[in-house]
Amino acid sequence: MARPDPFLNLLRSIGFLPLRVPRADVEPLMLASHSGKELVLLGNLVDAMEPGGEAAPPVSRDIATADSIERMCTSRIRLNAGLQIVGNILTGIAGRLIDLSHAFEGAESLVLEFSGVTVDRADLVMVDRYLGRARIHADSRHIRGLLVEGEGAVLTATARCRRYMISAQSKDGTAIELDVPLLREAAGGLRVDRASGSRVSYEGPVPVTFGVQAARVFFDREGRFTAFRPVKPGQAAVRGLVAAARQAEMVSVNGVFVDVVDGLEDLAA
Repeated sequence: MARPDPFLNLLRSIGFLPLRVPRADVEPLMLASHSGKELVLLGNLVDAMEPGGEAAPPVSRDIATADSIERMCTSRIRLNAGLQIVGNILTGIAGRLIDLSHAFEGAESLVLEFSGVTVDRADLVMVDRYLGRARIHADSRHIRGLLVEGEGAVLTATARCRRYMISAQSKDGTAIELDVPLLREAAGGLRVDRASGSRVSYEGPVPVTFGVQAARVFFDREGRFTAFRPVKPGQAAVRGLVAAARQAEMVSVNGVFVDVVDGLEDLAA
């Protein structure tokens, strides 16, 4: 029997789908293909459509719900999963592979906090109006096939951040003193500051998207929009057109990020 995909439930508690590798260029109104438990980013929805007189849906930036999300963005993560998750985040904000495997020796778990989370959103009401008048572009042949077969989805919201606070703990939960020079070297030039002896912050030059909300969209054989269906948190994870890095094997949700569960079924059903 296949083991559950740990990334599916990473952001379930705040109603978002996780990006396997966070990216700065992921925004609302991007189009994705939907297959099984994967959303694969394809490009901008507007570029695939003939608008029919309706303006592209507006995107609200930095909306107030970001504050409530940020308060939930703290979790203790078992080390193996934590290194993969943090490594993916830093890879996303640095634009190159970041390997932290030697930076947290002696730790049993990591605690990850987000700082300065912002949310951008396009209302489904406006997406509905836009698609109601639009038609699939005549030159979008592959996209047309996906949309007519019900395999397309539109991103409606993104959660973004560029600063992450990380601390390490021993098996009994005691804080571990961190080697900041080693962490700076492992981070490949990203800004790393000491917040305390056992807590450091990583900061990138620009915010990156780490989670999204999305809706599947459905079209008839003539290319007319007929319906949308929100993708529920826990149903899918998002990737670009590249293979994702190997992930941890089993997790249970505890806030935004996760604890690995050894030898148990996924507890976040």
